[in-house]
Amino acid sequence: MYVYELEIYVFRDDEQTRVPGTGKDICVGQSEELDVGQYGIEEGELFTAYCNVKLGKDVYGNKWVTYDPNVNRRANYESTGTTLSDSCNFLGTTARE
Repeated sequence: MYVYELEIYVFRDDEQTRVPGTGKDICVGQSEELDVGQYGIEEGELFTAYCNVKLGKDVYGNKWVTYDPNVNRRANYESTGTTLSDSCNFLGTTARE
């Protein structure tokens, strides 16, 4: 079974930095929504999804997104593949319900 820990990374002080508290285990076929605003990401910061693959190669999302708390949209990423060959692709944004 393909399992990874979904995390959020921000680009802060010229470094890619893991946002504490964002790790959630996800299995194949599952989806998870993380509200980046609740983790202290500031307006204008760049963020992306990060898949910490259990027993495999970790991967960053293929697109960094600028955080704007005033926009009622969510950034969607999809992790696909196997523990040996995986990807984390930005699918676009959708309106929050």
